[in-house]
Amino acid sequence: MADASPVKQKEFGATRIVDAPRERVFEAWTDPDQLAEWWGPAGFSTPRSSVSIDAQPGGKWTATMKSDGEDGTEVAFYGVYKELEAPAVLSFTLVDENHADSDTAELVKVVFNDKGGKTEIVLTQNGYLPDEHVEPSRQGWLSFFDCLADHLAKS
Repeated sequence: MADASPVKQKEFGATRIVDAPRERVFEAWTDPDQLAEWWGPAGFSTPRSSVSIDAQPGGKWTATMKSDGEDGTEVAFYGVYKELEAPAVLSFTLVDENHADSDTAELVKVVFNDKGGKTEIVLTQNGYLPDEHVEPSRQGWLSFFDCLADHLAKS
């Protein structure tokens, strides 16, 4: 029986420009009421009761996405903030509770660049995802960004 090949550390990213000043965009990532309004890809919602944010280095965060479909699939995420430099930089660990083990904490860094009243979001995720999870994860973040842009347009 062959051993499974080891999962190597990988880095991938996603970038999006949203039509809001970076102070508003940064706040949407660190305010629990706002995060509950947009966190997740299309087809998911995040109940406010599942969101907890202690937005400071070493502070913990949690958020549970729930499928809007009939199955009601839930995906709980949690992590620890590593860096917060409002409104420019945010980094945190990201663990999917459904796939948690000792090597699953990913490090996510989000840079918010001012683009004349708009904000360029540059996200980098680094960790030990299996190869087949990298592109779906990147696409997931792009869908998160769509939901964030919709939230910012409404508020």
